[in-house]
Amino acid sequence: MPVRHFDIYLAERQLIQTAPLSVLAGSRLGIEGHYWLRRVLKAYGGTSTGKSTGSSNNAANGNAHASKELEHILASVVALGGAPPIATLQAIVDKEIEQFRSNDIQPFFVFNGLSLPRKERPFSTEDLRPKKRATAWEAYEAGRIDQALSGWGSSGSVNQNDFIHAVLVALSNAGVESMRAPYAAWAQLAYLQNQARGMVNGVVSGSELLMWDVDRVILSLDFDKGTFSWIVNNLASGMLVEGQPLCNGDTQEYRNFIKSPSFLDLRSQSLNLLACNLHRFFQNKNVTSVFWFEAGVEYPMQVQTTPPLGSRWIPDARATGGKDANGANDAKSVTKPGPTLAKTSAWVADERRRQFHTSWADGGEEEHGEVPVDIAFCLTSVDAYARKVKELALVGGERKLPSTRNEFVALVLLRLLELRQFTTDSQTFTALGKAIYRGLNHGAKVSTSIQQTLTRTLGIGGEQVALSVDPANVLKPNQEELFVALELVRMEQLHGRDYNPTYHSTIIDTYLQQTPNAPDPAVVSNLYHQHRRHISLISRVFSLVIFNMRAFGTWPGPYDRNLLVFNSVARAVHRALRILAETVLLSMAMNDGIPKKDSSFSEEFLSLGMDGGVGLPFSTDLHTCMGIIVEVYLGAIVAWESTGATTEAASAKAWAYVAKTYGGCAVDLARDFSKGFMLWVQVVEAVKSLGADKVVGKEVVEEYVKAEEWFKARRK
Repeated sequence: MPVRHFDIYLAERQLIQTAPLSVLAGSRLGIEGHYWLRRVLKAYGGTSTGKSTGSSNNAANGNAHASKELEHILASVVALGGAPPIATLQAIVDKEIEQFRSNDIQPFFVFNGLSLPRKERPFSTEDLRPKKRATAWEAYEAGRIDQALSGWGSSGSVNQNDFIHAVLVALSNAGVESMRAPYAAWAQLAYLQNQARGMVNGVVSGSELLMWDVDRVILSLDFDKGTFSWIVNNLASGMLVEGQPLCNGDTQEYRNFIKSPSFLDLRSQSLNLLACNLHRFFQNKNVTSVFWFEAGVEYPMQVQTTPPLGSRWIPDARATGGKDANGANDAKSVTKPGPTLAKTSAWVADERRRQFHTSWADGGEEEHGEVPVDIAFCLTSVDAYARKVKELALVGGERKLPSTRNEFVALVLLRLLELRQFTTDSQTFTALGKAIYRGLNHGAKVSTSIQQTLTRTLGIGGEQVALSVDPANVLKPNQEELFVALELVRMEQLHGRDYNPTYHSTIIDTYLQQTPNAPDPAVVSNLYHQHRRHISLISRVFSLVIFNMRAFGTWPGPYDRNLLVFNSVARAVHRALRILAETVLLSMAMNDGIPKKDSSFSEEFLSLGMDGGVGLPFSTDLHTCMGIIVEVYLGAIVAWESTGATTEAASAKAWAYVAKTYGGCAVDLARDFSKGFMLWVQVVEAVKSLGADKVVGKEVVEEYVKAEEWFKARRK
């Protein structure tokens, strides 16, 4: 935490020195990532200025020069959910990195890791952000769009941690090294500078770094003036606090979900993987969750250090072969939310007991060409490579540790699938695994018909909407999206029911206001509400697909607060899955599952861990854009159907409006829309599979089937 008024103290006593950037030429600088990103977003002048302020002193007057596009984007994030568009972040990063390179400075970015909360009473001070967001929504619903955007933008709701993975990807794409520290980036930067090898020549951070053992700290780099400022150092039980989400968390459904056993168990799995390897002092620590709406109540998180089920991952575990106490397969029961999930939540990578041979992860490329190692590849391996995998699984005897990046990623994904009960310990599908595999296969089978449907209904050229389905990896489309969808289905969160309270939606009103000779609003409203549950379910599924917005593309609206409630639920699950994937990677290192040379980890493993896990799933945060677009599209169809127009004519008018409104800000609107269609049919097929295995009730299957019948009739 910053020392209050310390920067003013340094400036008044003229302790901050300035020197030309040429002094740093040829040097390697360790840069505190969050500090750098905060200054860049504040000081960035936009593309219109032709300048890049970098980690510049221009941050002080950055608001005067900040581009309207970037302000609009950051304000829209509060209403849309998710994070700033990847293309925008990539453009900013590329421009910034070019400044480093032009000055012959090699940056090495270090971002914060696990945050250690201060020992104070949670929610003892009022959080003003929800009130500001609520006021902005009131302005939006009253038609004062500019005031709403201003309110969202000034609410302070955009958190860097929400899109830090996207920044890591952007840095990786720019060919720049970065890493996440175990805890605070300050300690990691001090270590990098002071260790014997001197991995960095200097550090760029705030004055807080002076509390650590560093000789000097670079406070800012001004690329415009060609100078930098620096200062010499002359100064000598856990709790998960859950604040309000972007939707403010006022609905009863969100509050019930965030403290539900199924979601807390998902979060606990990451703690369990770590606790099994810590000193018993930390293993016995009580970990609780505290929520803003019940600040005085602590919900315990079940941290298990003695795994109850046998697994090849667990040290000294009983080898039960993935069966229950009666010797029966637990394939169906483990897919249900609740206490059964805790049975496998303490699984740890134990290479000493039985090591899973992963050489096939790279061998698959030789056999099938360039096949990415991802969730779909691992699901395919469980099915098509089942016999080969079993032959390579060694029980005792010599073991083969993973050695390549693909093998590390494959092992993480296989363990993630097992932890979340998509596969069993013996590498066979559970009911949930069969559902995701069936859904992905079905999507691959119907991809051609979806393309034909879109071409016929929407009037889009075939080349423009064609999905890239590689025959060697036909399950590629929407694998992460379908994974998240099925997690939401089994947690009973992916449905079309209204929330309590339900917010007024202006989507159909906006469309009618902007459409010449629009149908009668009263007639449209009546028909729209008859189909609203179908539209809500479809739009929530579509919102799991990322809408790729062009660099500095601004969202033309409208916004949907009800969809933002669902987005808050989906983002919570999405982030928990990402953390779990990273924790599995960490557990591999903690359990001697990574080959070492001279007591050091291999470069392949370090490259995967230090670049923030680029290549692991669930790195791109979710937003509501595609959900809003399909809601506009379906609402427009209903509007024109109320006049007696045919479905084909109504679809053509609806798509013409969507293409005109959103085509300008999209990288490829047709492709994103087709991915949404694909995900919908995949989710429906997967839910049918879960219904057949009696994992979900008949009423759940009926809701999806009826929505599909209604939707299918409007995409012919």
